[in-house]
Amino acid sequence: MTSNNLKAEASAPVERRKTLPAKTIPNPGSFFSFIRKNIGKDLSRISMPVTFNEPINLLQKLCEELEYTELLKNACNEAVSPTEYDRLMYVGAFALSAYAGAINRSAKKPFNPLLGETYENIRDDKGFRFISEKVSHHPPIMACYAESDDFIFFQDNNIKTKYWGNTMECISNGVVHLILKKFNEHYTWEKPNSVICKFMFDNRYLEYRGELKVTESNSGNYFNLKFLSSKNGVSGGVYTSKKKEMIQLVGNWDKVLFKVEPENKLESIWSINTFPPNCEDQYGFGQFTVELNEITPDIKDKLPPTDTRFRPDQKLYEEGKADEASAEKDRLEQSQREYLKERELKGIPWEPKWFELKNDPVIAGVKTYQYKGGYFEQRGNITVERSLW
Repeated sequence: MTSNNLKAEASAPVERRKTLPAKTIPNPGSFFSFIRKNIGKDLSRISMPVTFNEPINLLQKLCEELEYTELLKNACNEAVSPTEYDRLMYVGAFALSAYAGAINRSAKKPFNPLLGETYENIRDDKGFRFISEKVSHHPPIMACYAESDDFIFFQDNNIKTKYWGNTMECISNGVVHLILKKFNEHYTWEKPNSVICKFMFDNRYLEYRGELKVTESNSGNYFNLKFLSSKNGVSGGVYTSKKKEMIQLVGNWDKVLFKVEPENKLESIWSINTFPPNCEDQYGFGQFTVELNEITPDIKDKLPPTDTRFRPDQKLYEEGKADEASAEKDRLEQSQREYLKERELKGIPWEPKWFELKNDPVIAGVKTYQYKGGYFEQRGNITVERSLW
């Protein structure tokens, strides 16, 4: 995306909502009995009651990872980020920031998109445009692409969710790619697994386990943070390809990340945005997430019919109409099953509209779904052969 393109798309500031249309719908009493019946299974392949959900889906969840794009602006600002190690620090902080918004959301899961469902987010105020699509049904894979004057961001992602007695584990498969245009630097990382602990109790909480490692593919330099069990802590730093520490970092994945300066002085690199005061009644959403499912006047006539915002069960659920949402969810899932069965009988393979399976640009021997272009150029005139709804 060039500066000229950004200016061409810029318009009057958009007034975005501050709250969801309805308060959080509580989980049903049968929640735990349902989970017990599926111990050890991949829950992403099981149809679950609508009240187990939060009113966004996995396509929008990918967009949540772009909330803190100002970190990437810092990485490209020579006054703030003069060295390759500082850039790696900011890119790593951006990778870490993707997990902070989940801190208050251990009780519900996002909707699973239908095959061919899409989601766009064009934010002039943040300087990026984003498109995601569900590209595979089994396994369930979501792909996304975003660009700005500073960066290109893309990934495909397959999340498996398993229940192990007193914990719920979310296993994320896929590699995240980020390119800083100005420096022609290509960064990659894999997402750590998340675990909901004490899942059977009201005091359940979320943990990330293992490490977050972000590597710049040209130099081999890397950012590495270890997730600590105490107070959501993280510690690590930025290292050369020969493992020499160049920057030391400490903090908490749900609050702040500090650069350790000489004499143990701390400089804040990133801190979480303040949650809305009514957060508990809004599924634990932060302000950026509250805005994701809104149809603002500037996009009303430009969204394609496949966009998540038109999905009736998710929209009804957001409005607090759980029974109507449940009926719509059942109808949509049954319609999808019949459609895919018909295609299978006819031997017609599924092909995504906006992404294609190609050799990964960095990782040898791996194929990933990558954006093939055209969405933003056709925006406002996109038609489909079959309605998803």
